[in-house]
Amino acid sequence: MTQDQEFNKKKARRYAFALERTSKALDSGFYLEAITLCESMIADRLLSSLARREQRIVRRNKGLGWLIAEHINGESLQKSATSKGKTEADVFLALDRWREERNELLHGIAKCAPGDQLSNPPALMARAKGAAEEGIRLFRLLDNWHAKHTRGCSRPGQADDAA
Repeated sequence: MTQDQEFNKKKARRYAFALERTSKALDSGFYLEAITLCESMIADRLLSSLARREQRIVRRNKGLGWLIAEHINGESLQKSATSKGKTEADVFLALDRWREERNELLHGIAKCAPGDQLSNPPALMARAKGAAEEGIRLFRLLDNWHAKHTRGCSRPGQADDAA
């Protein structure tokens, strides 16, 4: 087994664990945890896409907004994605809307200023549940998009190693 194949097997196990954990968090009512796990998987797919398609290494600490913007601004990108028979015309715009909702929920759980409109906790958790479910849906769309658009692309440095 090559080093790349070994890495891919380990990565697949990590994703399986993250998806299982996300499902358990949703089932247990830990919606903010589910949102955070979705963000981690989405950011990883976006980083991988930039690395493979554009042959550039991106610092892993780039924020989700920056990663999404890099894809929105990619003029040659085919931006639609399909999962379970449903198509999202522009998965990156949908991800950006989800990111904004995610920010409001995760940062708004405690942070507020005088005059802010405050949701009661049950309403906040209902929104969080919806955002967690949408995060999983968008991750699956992005994952399918990623598989289609990075197939045949090597990781940065691989092409040089083969030469």
